[in-house]
Amino acid sequence: MATNEPIRGLDLSGEDLRGWDLSDMDLSGANMSDTDLRDVDLTYTNLSEANLSGANLSRAIAYNAILNGAILHGVDLSGATFAGATLKFVDFTGAKLSCTRFRDAIMHGADLSGVSFSGTRLFGAKLHGADLTSADMSEEDLTGVDMFKANLAEADLYDSDLYGVNLTQANLHKAIMSGAKFTNANLTGSVLRYAILSFADLTSAELTCADMTGANLYCAEFSSGTTLPDGSKWTPETDMTQFTDPSD
Repeated sequence: MATNEPIRGLDLSGEDLRGWDLSDMDLSGANMSDTDLRDVDLTYTNLSEANLSGANLSRAIAYNAILNGAILHGVDLSGATFAGATLKFVDFTGAKLSCTRFRDAIMHGADLSGVSFSGTRLFGAKLHGADLTSADMSEEDLTGVDMFKANLAEADLYDSDLYGVNLTQANLHKAIMSGAKFTNANLTGSVLRYAILSFADLTSAELTCADMTGANLYCAEFSSGTTLPDGSKWTPETDMTQFTDPSD
């Protein structure tokens, strides 16, 4: 597309726009459901409240794009780049994320429940209050991600790298985190009730006020830099059942 004229609110559903240059355009509120947007350039494009359900955005470039409130239900985002984009309260349910890049993206309140993250890059992304219930983030590199108050209940974080992640007041109820690396992670006030943390690395993690009732800590690793739920530091003599089974 060789024009920069605004096409706000247009109905582009089902159109073939492969390879078009839609950069720096106002497409807010547009209906682009089931549209073929493979390889499009959406750099700095405004897609706020646009309906992109069922669209194919594989390999799309959307640096610094704005998609607040957009509907991306069932969208194919394989190989797409949203670095620096703003995606507040976006509906990603049923979306295909494969090698998708969200570096430094702002994704507050996004609905990613049940989504499978396959090779997705989230370094520096901010997901405050995002819904990640039952999401599959196993074996992913999540270093530096900010998930303040995010809901990760029953999420799969098996063997993921969460170095330095902010999970303050996050809900990790019944989350699967076996073998996950939480070195220097902030889990202050988080809910870890009945979470599976067997073989997890919690060295130098911050667990102040975390609720660890019923958590499985089999062979979990701690260090003198780990701050426990009561504010004390872990020592080799620490009995963690005082936090996992406080009734005893």
